[in-house]
Amino acid sequence: MKTSILAIAITALAFTGAAHAAKQSKDEVMSKYERTGEMQNCVPLQSIDSTDVLDDKTILFKMKGKDTYVNELPYQCPQLKSQDAFSYKTSVNQLCNTDIITVIDTAIPQRLASCGLGKFEKLTEKSEQSE
Repeated sequence: MKTSILAIAITALAFTGAAHAAKQSKDEVMSKYERTGEMQNCVPLQSIDSTDVLDDKTILFKMKGKDTYVNELPYQCPQLKSQDAFSYKTSVNQLCNTDIITVIDTAIPQRLASCGLGKFEKLTEKSEQSE
């Protein structure tokens, strides 16, 4: 009984981007990483450490254990960058490319645009020697 209750429970979490990311452009942040081409449909929720909203279409997911993924949404998500906060609901313990995020105005609080996620591409940090 407990497992079926857990399986259908809906989890809602909100992410707000790190303050330092707001001061850096998408190009500045992405210049620290190399794209691997390794695409994943989902990432485990418990592994997400933080997120950085880079623009209205791009979110960086920093994972516990130092892995980093970029998610490029298939379409622009209005006010995602300016609000720098989003929430989601899922009935599983993963965040997937089939999930919808909702931009949150944290000042009111109010839900704004809802947008679909894209696939998660694994990134590797560039070494200081390669810069």
